[in-house]
Amino acid sequence: MPSAREWQPAQAHAEALLAVATEHGFARYVVLGAYFRGWALAAQGQHVEGITQLRQCLDAWRATGTEMSTEEVLAQLAEAYGQVGQVAE
Repeated sequence: MPSAREWQPAQAHAEALLAVATEHGFARYVVLGAYFRGWALAAQGQHVEGITQLRQCLDAWRATGTEMSTEEVLAQLAEAYGQVGQVAE
C-alpha cells in the first residue's frame, strides 16, 4: 500500500487502470482501480469522497463474488473514518 505522501502517483495509476479496465470490461480491475482512487482521495484530505468511493468499491468487490482483499478495503475505510472523527463507523 502506498504511503499517504504517494497519493498523487497512486491516483494517476488508479485512473489509468480504471480507463483500461473499463474499456476492456475487466470488472475486478475496475473495482481495484476504484479502491486506489478512493484511497488517494482520502489520503489527500477529501475524506467524504474517499469514504464514498471505498464503500462503493467494497460493495462492488463483493458483487464480483470475490472476497479477496476485503480486509484492505475495510482497513482503509476505518482509517478514513478515523480521520474525520467517525470511529464508530
